[in-house]
Amino acid sequence: MPEQAEFLRRIPWLAADNGCEERAEAAVYFFHQWDYPTPYFARVRAKPRKRLVFQTTNEPSRTVTWSHHVAPVVRVGGQLMILDVAIDFGDRALRRIAWQRDW
Repeated sequence: MPEQAEFLRRIPWLAADNGCEERAEAAVYFFHQWDYPTPYFARVRAKPRKRLVFQTTNEPSRTVTWSHHVAPVVRVGGQLMILDVAIDFGDRALRRIAWQRDW
């Protein structure tokens, strides 16, 4: 797709079952645009022959399954926060502990 100056790029957040790598890289791009430090990534991988299963309203079936998942992590006031729109479609970040507990 050729560059179109008037077309605003968006992070693909309505594909909860796929696209976590693209969302994480898009977050890095936007953080750099805003002069914010490069975020880290939180990664989780299913055990061999298993799947990660998560309930979310961001998917018509209300359930997503992954072999692995990744989301950007930023530091806010000394606390690590995970920006994972596949899990939480709202405008809030998840504390690292809450994100880990969901797995």
